[in-house]
Order: sequence, then structure tokens, then C-alpha cells
Amino acid sequence: MLLSKTKLINFLFLVGFTFHGIGSYLSTKTNFSVGIIFSILPFLVILLFYGVDLLYRGRFTVMVNVNYGLALLFLVASAVSYWVAFKHGYPGLNPINTASQSVAVLVPFHAAIVVQVYNRDDPAFNFSSLLLKAMGLLVLVNLAGYAAGISNLVHAFPGRVSMPFMAGIYDGAHLLAVICLMLLFHLGGFRKRPVQAVALYGAFFVGLALMANINSRLSIMIFFVVLVLFITRAIKAVKGLFTISLFTMPLLMSFSLLVYELLSLPFFRAVLDRVTKEDVTTFNGRTYIWEGVWDWFLHDRRGLLFGNGYMGQAHIGLLKYMEKLWDGDSFLIHMHSTFLEVLMDQGLLILLVLYVLVYRGYRHYRSAYMAGTMEAPLFAAFVYLMFIWQIDIFCYGMDIGSPLLFACFSAFCIQPRFITGSGRTPVG
Repeated sequence: MLLSKTKLINFLFLVGFTFHGIGSYLSTKTNFSVGIIFSILPFLVILLFYGVDLLYRGRFTVMVNVNYGLALLFLVASAVSYWVAFKHGYPGLNPINTASQSVAVLVPFHAAIVVQVYNRDDPAFNFSSLLLKAMGLLVLVNLAGYAAGISNLVHAFPGRVSMPFMAGIYDGAHLLAVICLMLLFHLGGFRKRPVQAVALYGAFFVGLALMANINSRLSIMIFFVVLVLFITRAIKAVKGLFTISLFTMPLLMSFSLLVYELLSLPFFRAVLDRVTKEDVTTFNGRTYIWEGVWDWFLHDRRGLLFGNGYMGQAHIGLLKYMEKLWDGDSFLIHMHSTFLEVLMDQGLLILLVLYVLVYRGYRHYRSAYMAGTMEAPLFAAFVYLMFIWQIDIFCYGMDIGSPLLFACFSAFCIQPRFITGSGRTPVG
């Protein structure tokens, strides 16, 4: 009976990311709140099922650790930030969609925790594989939608693959990067399973081709750096990678001319179709935003400790100067950086909480990689996320990167004494 419960929970989690993607499309196409609720529907069912199961059991055991408390603190602060924005009169927010977004940021992480709880005693459970399949299913559904002529309603460009069930075109590139990095650990085995090996290699190279077509320079650049580290296994010898990741943004800005020269090499010119000096050295205008945040930190600092609410930069008029450059409303311009968005919206104290979680995640998955357990592929995914969240909004709010990141966190939010299986088995 327990096995059937576990299979149901795992299946719901498997399809959860696909629902999340389709929900982001529905929130723009039909009704915002309906789309948000649809996006978390399988995750909600997981939590409701777990609640009913607890009632039948008649007992409740606290299995989470301090990492869960830190993650919950961050997510509650994220939920509160929507209500602060509503109080400030942010355009488009009303009590219903503010409440739906507040719930939506809390639910996927807790669903992932339930998955960990139900599978904690199964030595054959592979959370890395489950997460990879969930992301792969989302990509397949997106490709089916794209083939059917459905386009992304938020962010798309003619001539480039536009995954419709994503918050934006570049989310697809990040998701493909994560999938390809995880697939590295599954390539090979032609003698034992030739059909599976060919399929996995095919998926890997199709993923690369799709990334090239989406044409996200930052994701491709970070992806290739991480790819080389893992293919050469230099990742085992690299020290202080977490610390290096903290300086991703200033390093890119300081060496923007070098980045331009690198992307001007024949290989990258063959992959990318937007290699102009002005565009590359400003990262398509992102540096103007990041420099504005630096000026705010030096001379303004409103909301530094506790934030300014969701899209806090709009509430304090920080990016008004960007309206002419990007020909748009400053209320719609985000930070193009997860950590800067957290700093502006929720403040420095909550940002430090997130940094602690990312650091602990890095240590957890590096240990799994060095030990060769079933969680090892998630180390490659986590390293990519660790760098990309510095220079893209992918891991924030309702973007698919947020539930992905917190699903990774869920693996080390359960007290070790309750876990006897769940990906701890060395596999080489």
C-alpha cells in the first residue's frame, strides 16, 4: 500500500513541472490567477494527499532540519513581498492574484519535501532521475506546442525556437543547459543498452542544437564553462567555486571586452547570431541596470535590509532611466539577476539566507559527486544554477528555475537519521 502511495506522489511530481509551464502560458492567455493555480495543481494534490494520509495515520513526526527552516523563511518573505507590492499599488495586482502568487511560491518546495519523505527508505529511489524526467517531459510538451504553432506570449523572437510554456524564451535555454549537464552522467553504455545509449546521446545533442537556436549568449557561455569542468573532471580539483560564483557579475562586467573577443571566435560566431560589440559588452543593456543598483547601494539604500516588496525597483523609481533605452515601462523591468531582485524586493537579510542555502546545496551535491552517488548529476545542475542566478532572473518568483532550485534544496532538508535510501547509494 505504501508503495502505491509513493508511486502516486512521484507521478504527481513528475508532471508538476509540465503543469507549471502550461500554467505560465494560461496566466497570460486567459486569466492570471487561473494560470497560477493550474501551475501548482499537482503540487497542491501532493500536499493534500499527504495531509489526508497524516490524518489516517494519526501521528506526525518532524523530519525536517534547519535548512528547511531557512528555505521556509525565504519563501515566506517572497510571499509577503507580493502583499507589500499590492499595498504600494503595483499595477495589475489585486487581492486574488496576490494571494495566488503568495501560495504558488510556497507549494512546489513543500511538495518536493513530501517526495523526499515518502521515498526516504527506498535505496533504489533516484531523485536526480525523477527531476531529470520531470524537466525532460516539460521540454517535450513545449516542443509539441511549438510544432503546433503555439508561441511564447511573454518573450519570443522570429526565427528562434520559442518554447511556449515558459515564462520567457531564455528560460528554455537554461532548462536545456541543466538537462544536458545532467545527461552527461548517463551517456555511454553502448554494449549493455545500445538503444538507450543512442537515445540519450540524441537527446543531448538535440538539447545543444535547441540551445544554439534559442541563442542565449549568457546561458551558452556559462554552460560551456561548466561542461568543460565536468568533461575534464577538473571540477574535482577546483577550489572555492562557490566563492568564485559570487563574483560572476563583476567579473563579467570587468572583462566584458574579453568576453566579446571570446564570443567573436569562429566557433561561437557559428553558434550565435548577435555578436556586436555594444550588445555583448553591455550584455544587451543589462549592465545599465546593474550599474544603477550599484549607485542605489552607494547613495540611496532604501529598503536595503528588508526590501521594497515585489518589483521593489519600480516602487522607488530606480529604473526610470531605462524607459528610453528599452522603450518600455519601468514598472515591468526586472533586475535580470536573481540575487539583485531578491536584494531589491526582500532585502539584504533574506538574500543572506538564500546565500546560506546555496552554499549548503553546493557542499551537499559536491559530496554526492565525489562519492559517486545517484545524486551526483544534480551537482552539475546546481553548479550551473549557482552561476546563472547571479546574472539572470531564472531562479526567482514564478520562473521555472525557482521550483527547480528549491527542489534541489529539498534533498538536504530532511534529517539524515530518517533517510536510509534516497540516492545515497554509490553508483560510480
